[in-house]
Amino acid sequence: MELVEEARELYERGIDDYRAGEYDDALEALGRARELYAQAEDKKGESEALNDQAVVCIQMELWDQAQQLLEEALSIRQEMGDRSGQGITLGNLGMMYERLGESD
Repeated sequence: MELVEEARELYERGIDDYRAGEYDDALEALGRARELYAQAEDKKGESEALNDQAVVCIQMELWDQAQQLLEEALSIRQEMGDRSGQGITLGNLGMMYERLGESD
């Protein structure tokens, strides 16, 4: 199976697990998808998986991990010039800080 196709399937499974409230499973599937996207040098897929892993971490209140993942996603999206993706990731960083009571 092609790496990107396998990554896409894992990504979708991770999103389904997240929607079902199965956060540990979602984190694992999205993490594996991210690794496969990175191996395939698919920066867009990698940054989406990183961003969505971070959203799961926010739900699990894994703040340090969420911040690290979001910063990595943002870096990739800046490198790619993906302004829409940057906006999404910055919004998720804002959401995380808001939940931490650090809206400044």
